[in-house]
Amino acid sequence: MIDEATPIVRAGRHLAQVISELRKALRDDLEVLSIRDQAVNMERSGDLLLQDAKSSLDFMIAKNAVAQAKDAQKSAKEAQKLNRLAAFFFPLMTIAAVFGMNRPGEILANGGIIVIVILGLVLGAIVQASLKKSE
Repeated sequence: MIDEATPIVRAGRHLAQVISELRKALRDDLEVLSIRDQAVNMERSGDLLLQDAKSSLDFMIAKNAVAQAKDAQKSAKEAQKLNRLAAFFFPLMTIAAVFGMNRPGEILANGGIIVIVILGLVLGAIVQASLKKSE
């Protein structure tokens, strides 16, 4: 609407200027006075229409910006939840992968597996604690 209204407002402004110049040249002509008043009213109406359209556009832009900010905040919270899940389950899945590669008897016979399990749990706790601190 702004694109269509701008040339009309400009034409109304030029028309009002031309009629004002005509009024200066023909001071006694009442018909020119009436036409000048109509041209001035048309110019004012066009300006008001254009300002109203611009205000509406600004309002819509602000409204969309608020909606986008809310969506971005929601996405950030969802990403944070996903990161917490990954921080908790990644070390756990690593331990499960180590247990899954060997037969149960071999796992328990190897004394180093307890160190791996404890190390995995400690690393998971460290990652989770660092995520809580970053909030």
